[in-house]
Amino acid sequence: MPKFKDERVPPLAAVLDTYEGKVGLFIELKYYGHDIDLEQRVVELVETHGMAEHVVVISLKVDAIQKMKTLRPDWNAGLLMPETAGNLAKINTDFLAINASFASRSFIRSANRVEKYVVVWTVNDPIGMSTMISCGVKGIITDKPALARSVLEQLAQLSAPERTILELPKFFGILPEIGDQTCTNDIRSSMPRRFLQLPFGPTRSDVPIACGTRASKPQLAGH
Repeated sequence: MPKFKDERVPPLAAVLDTYEGKVGLFIELKYYGHDIDLEQRVVELVETHGMAEHVVVISLKVDAIQKMKTLRPDWNAGLLMPETAGNLAKINTDFLAINASFASRSFIRSANRVEKYVVVWTVNDPIGMSTMISCGVKGIITDKPALARSVLEQLAQLSAPERTILELPKFFGILPEIGDQTCTNDIRSSMPRRFLQLPFGPTRSDVPIACGTRASKPQLAGH
């Protein structure tokens, strides 16, 4: 975006300095020529800032997750998956972060059966958020955390029968109103602007929300 064209991605150390003790962080391990001992360097930075209990590590590389779990078995680490995989039991990871379009109820149940929870990315509209929560995901990666928080607050007021009512329209290609929110995905033209004030069943205010940012390469101290 032109407004931010001169901004630089801050080093991980600077991010940890800024948010230490304030929020939890998802740290994605990416490999663009800075992969020598990347996992160990991340561990050292996180522990230096006292953030070990407040970070989650994710990566597209299975080897990276395995190494991180070897270095710090107690850390929460997850595998980013562009699509669904075969035998989930063979993947040594705490959770699976999957494209929301592949996050069916059956996939989520299969993951849960082998003691892995599911996080979805990237969900930026309230209909998608409410649908993923109803499917049983444990986390949502979004560029719109304020919107996700608003959806969670409204869904927490819902009852089981109204949850069914809320989910029915999508089977007929009809989008329910999801209130006072601005949608920025492909369905915004057909989506009403008010949130349907209906209960949504069991309270799911425990669903964590991660705000994603994109960068051309990872930034660590000294790079």
